[in-house]
Amino acid sequence: MWRLSDTVAEEFKKSMDEILEAIKEYAAKLSDEVKWKELPQPIECVAYGVDGSVGSERRSGVVVYAVSGVATGDTILEMHDIATMKTYKHIDERLKLHMALMELRSGAMVEDAEIVLMDGTLSGYIIRPPAYVTDNRTYSSLVNKYDFDNLIQEFLEALEEWWIKLEKDVKKGSYRGSTLLSRSPKFDKLERRYRIESDECKDDLRVLLEYVEYLHALDKLLDSDQIIVSVAKTFYKNEFIDIPGITDCPLLEFLAYEQFGKEKAAYIPFKYRKIDKKLPRVAEYFDNVKILLDNLKACYARFTDFGNIYLLESNKEIDDELIAKIISLEADGYLLPLIYAHKHAEIKRKELKTLISALLNSVVANHPEYRLLLKYGREPLEE
Repeated sequence: MWRLSDTVAEEFKKSMDEILEAIKEYAAKLSDEVKWKELPQPIECVAYGVDGSVGSERRSGVVVYAVSGVATGDTILEMHDIATMKTYKHIDERLKLHMALMELRSGAMVEDAEIVLMDGTLSGYIIRPPAYVTDNRTYSSLVNKYDFDNLIQEFLEALEEWWIKLEKDVKKGSYRGSTLLSRSPKFDKLERRYRIESDECKDDLRVLLEYVEYLHALDKLLDSDQIIVSVAKTFYKNEFIDIPGITDCPLLEFLAYEQFGKEKAAYIPFKYRKIDKKLPRVAEYFDNVKILLDNLKACYARFTDFGNIYLLESNKEIDDELIAKIISLEADGYLLPLIYAHKHAEIKRKELKTLISALLNSVVANHPEYRLLLKYGREPLEE
C-alpha cells in the first residue's frame, strides 16, 4: 500500500505557506477598503427553494436519462421526464442543460413567494453556454440551411403556447409527457417547413433549439415578480484578489479574522469587475436575459458564525432588507428551502433511476431486437 512520505507532507506544507503568505500580503492592502457588514436582524418572508437532478444510462446505441426540477415552499411544484437521446455530440452538456431548464421552469412557476432561491449562480446560466451554441461553423451551417429567423420566431410562438399548458398542468399535478418542445412533433414540422437546402441538419438544429428553450425558461424566471437569489456553494472567483491561482474565499476568510477575530456571520456586497457579457446570438430574442448581466448584483455571505462563505447573486439590490429576509431561512449555516429542494430532488432521482432500470428490462424482454442498442460496456467491471 502506498504511504505518505515526509517529502510529500513537506511539499504540501510549503505550498500552503506560500499561499497563506501571499494572502496576508494582499489582505494588508485591502484591510481599510474591504469590510464585512454585520448581518441585520432576521425578517420573516415566504421563499421557495429550487433544485434539480439528472441520472443517465449510457448504452451502446442510445442514452436513456431521467431529469427533474423541483420548487419547494408552501407547496411543491415539480417536473420529471424520462427521455432518450441519440449518442450524438455534447451529451453531457445537453443533460445538464435539460436539468437546468427544468429548474428554471419550476422557479418561474412560483407565484406566492417573495424570494425564489436557486442553487448555483445566475451568471452561470448565461456566461457558460454549451459549446455547440458558440460553434460558429455549426451556427453558420444552420443559418444557411434554414430560413432561420422565421423558424426561430415560429418556434418561440409555439413555445409560449407550450409554456401556458405546461404551467397549468404542473400546478394541477397532472402533467405527463415530454417537457421539451424541441423533442415534440412540432419540431419536425418546423424543420421541414423552413429547410432551404435539400440536406437536413436536424440534429444540430434540435440541440440549438434545446438551448433556445432553456433561455426562454430563464427569461420567464426573470420576468416574474419574485426576487431571484442564487446561492453557490462552490465557486472560484477573484473579484477581490489579483493573484493567479488564489481566489476570493481564503482572502475574505483572513479579512474576517482581522476584522472580527473569528469567522463571524456577515456579508460583503460587490459589483463584478470580471464578467464576460458577450451573449450567443440566440439570446437576443430574450429581453430579460440580455439585461441580466448589466443589472446583476452579488455578495459573499456567511449565514452563521464559523459557517461556510457562499456566493449570492440576484436580479435585485442585495441590501440589509434582502439579507434580513434570507437569513430568516437559515438552518445549520445554510438555507432551509434549498435543503428541502435538494432532498426532494434526490428522492426523485432515485425513484426515476429505478424506473429507468425497469424500462430497460421491459424493453429488452419484449423487444429482443433492441438489444444491439442497449449493450453496456462496463457491465463486466461491475458486481
